[in-house]
Amino acid sequence: MSETVTIRLLPLGAQFAVGHDSALHEPLTSFGMEFPCGGEGWCGSCKVRVLEGALRVTPEDQSALTEEELAAGCLPGARDRPPDTRGGSVGNSYPRRP
Repeated sequence: MSETVTIRLLPLGAQFAVGHDSALHEPLTSFGMEFPCGGEGWCGSCKVRVLEGALRVTPEDQSALTEEELAAGCLPGARDRPPDTRGGSVGNSYPRRP
C-alpha cells in the first residue's frame, strides 16, 4: 500500500501529496479554501466533491450533509481523508445551503 496519495484540485489544476490517512484541512487551506469552523468540520461550508477515488464516510459526515450530497460524492473538506491509495481528484468547494 502506498504511503502517500496525490490530490488534484480542480479546476485549479494544482496537485499535492499527503499521507494516505491524513486530513486535507491544512493542504486545502494553503490553496485558499476557507474553514469558518476552524477546520472542525461541523459547519458544512467547506464541502468538497470527490471526482476520482473514494473517501470513507464517517458518522460525522453523515450528520453534517444530506443523503443527496453524500450520494453526489460531497464531504466536508475539514474532516475528509485522501481518496484511496490510487490518488484522486477533489472538485470545487460548495457553500452550505441556508
